[in-house]
Amino acid sequence: MKPFRFPLETVLETRRAQEEEARRQLAAALDRQRQAMARSADALRALNVLFESIASQSTGRFTVADRERSWTLRRAQEQICEQLRAAAQECGRQSEEKRGILVQMRRNRELIERLKETRFEAWRKEAERLEQLQFDEFAMTRRHQASQQDKVLC
Repeated sequence: MKPFRFPLETVLETRRAQEEEARRQLAAALDRQRQAMARSADALRALNVLFESIASQSTGRFTVADRERSWTLRRAQEQICEQLRAAAQECGRQSEEKRGILVQMRRNRELIERLKETRFEAWRKEAERLEQLQFDEFAMTRRHQASQQDKVLC
């Protein structure tokens, strides 16, 4: 019997490559998300340091100019934080999208692999059946030859 050959092997290899590419894209998206979160945290720390330095520079008297500068800085801080939060959320959304693609690619690959296993099992059973038929035929031939020799000897 011919050796097992799965007709969709090239499709399976393509699916494996697609899954690996989706895995790399997810890793890159997660890395971008971590970097965005780190930038947000760094920016927040820098703004807090700036506020602390402004607070320490005031001599105990808080003037109208100090208040205006404080409000301006607060608004700038809120805008920067919102922009960084939005960037981190966008990275998170992209990561989830890439994760969904990876799950779909894995399902596609597993589907083809299950089909391959099913076909291999059918091939294996057919090979065992054919082998058993050959053994049976061989046994019948031997028995027939033995009975022929018995007849000749008698």
